[in-house]
Amino acid sequence: MTPPHFFQVSYGHPYGKFNYVIVFFLAVVSFSLIPYSFEYPILYIVIFLLGALCVFTLSYSLGLEFDMKNNLYRNYTSYFFSKRGQWKSHDNFPYVIEIGKRYQQTMSMRGAIATSQSDYVHEVYLTDSSHLKRIYLKSFEFKKSANEYALRVSTLLGKSVVPYAPKKIKK
Repeated sequence: MTPPHFFQVSYGHPYGKFNYVIVFFLAVVSFSLIPYSFEYPILYIVIFLLGALCVFTLSYSLGLEFDMKNNLYRNYTSYFFSKRGQWKSHDNFPYVIEIGKRYQQTMSMRGAIATSQSDYVHEVYLTDSSHLKRIYLKSFEFKKSANEYALRVSTLLGKSVVPYAPKKIKK
């Protein structure tokens, strides 16, 4: 549970639902080794290590955390239910923006058959005055959801929501 002056954005497991497949596989292997552990006591150590790997896999996650009292943020890595990451000031990021992006994936096969899929997402960022340095917060499928989230973040962190307008770099 995070304290009231903290705001947290969790990105979840880096491998998504594949983590559960890994844990299921490790659990099946562990349980299949139990009958042989009476003959080979070294298997107790193997079973213990596989169990520890399961707990690590389930507890591993990534995220972003804000300390609103001290104006700090950190990208954290959480494993075994403890968060690690370096705290930095977010005073240099006075704005919240929403950007619409199109992602396209193309997959080709040997017979010159290509399949293409594109998705349009709306991403919310904290940004500096030039809009070139950004801190990623969250992605949404719908623009309305992204705008509501941007307003919520701006009120929590004391930032202002502005339209995305990057400044040109002079050479």
